[in-house]
Amino acid sequence: MKIILYIGHHKVGSTTLQTYLSQNSYRLLQHGILYPFVEKQGAMLARAKQLMRSDKLGSGPINVREAHNALAFRMLSERETAKPFPTYHRNIPTTETILRTIQKQIKQHNPQAMILCSEVFSNLGPLVPDQISRLRDAFPSATFDIYLALRRPDEYIVSWQSQRLRFGEKLRALSNPKNKFGHQSIHFDYRALLEPWLSRIPQANLILRPYRDVLKNGGSCVDFVQMSTTDFPANMVPVTRQNPSLPNALMEIARLANRRLSKHTAHAVFDSLQAASAHIALPENNEVEMFGTDNRQRILELFEPTHAYLNTISHRSSFFADYSEIIQCKPIPEPNARRDALGQLTTDILTRFANKETAKFILHMRQNLLVRAT
Repeated sequence: MKIILYIGHHKVGSTTLQTYLSQNSYRLLQHGILYPFVEKQGAMLARAKQLMRSDKLGSGPINVREAHNALAFRMLSERETAKPFPTYHRNIPTTETILRTIQKQIKQHNPQAMILCSEVFSNLGPLVPDQISRLRDAFPSATFDIYLALRRPDEYIVSWQSQRLRFGEKLRALSNPKNKFGHQSIHFDYRALLEPWLSRIPQANLILRPYRDVLKNGGSCVDFVQMSTTDFPANMVPVTRQNPSLPNALMEIARLANRRLSKHTAHAVFDSLQAASAHIALPENNEVEMFGTDNRQRILELFEPTHAYLNTISHRSSFFADYSEIIQCKPIPEPNARRDALGQLTTDILTRFANKETAKFILHMRQNLLVRAT
């Protein structure tokens, strides 16, 4: 049996891929590919799909849809006290129980291949590398593929900033010279992410993908299927994009909300901005400059050793073909993009997408902007 380990990265369409695989779990199983559940909700949904002989019941709740995130979080929490188990995954058993549950599914179905898919796996190497060995040893007769998609570091940092804001973190602006980009662990040092996997599963077939190639190939679901050495069934049910980032032009508004408001209200600001973004004219993210010249230079220099490593293991002259473009600032400074966005966030727009407290904060920012402009 082949095991395909999707180990991330974050912000490369992993949530969409998990939803896609969970949505199509019955069709995959009929084709000899197991996408295993890890707890009772998943077992119930899998049984119901088998009785119906259909995937019409969908991708399921988060414990099912992101089942292997739950596994990876459990593996982290059992070894690393600084990584508490997230509250949105409920009633998740121990790693040992989950692995036994997966082994029982393998015994029952005798699949040709199994997929374990979680961007949270990317955290195991630097934090709990013994858990990689534990995962490997749970399936002693298997061969392994390891799939990893990576974004160019400047693009990744912006997208990860949005994700951190979504979870309420109080962050510096990306243009702040005090940012220590080289100290962000797997969120900058991709070698620290990948090397422990390759050292513990040295015979694995590595599928290493630049994210721009993933996008050119049709996105995370299409690329995963096409790049896999496993034959997937035809006519799998497509899914919509999951977990989109906040547009760059609105990100500083959300960042300031996190610093100035309660967590609950700041979260409401983030959600309101995301909902309103589809109804106002915003520049494309690749047009908005978030870092400034000095920080771009630092990112380029700090990432160079990691890029050299990626070049070596990928057998490419430049893993990120556009690597030198990290130094190039985008045409629209972030403050200008934010100013134009705030100008469009009128009372009428906010009435549709924001509660009273949220709208008050955004309108206050808008009024201050107008006062400074006069």
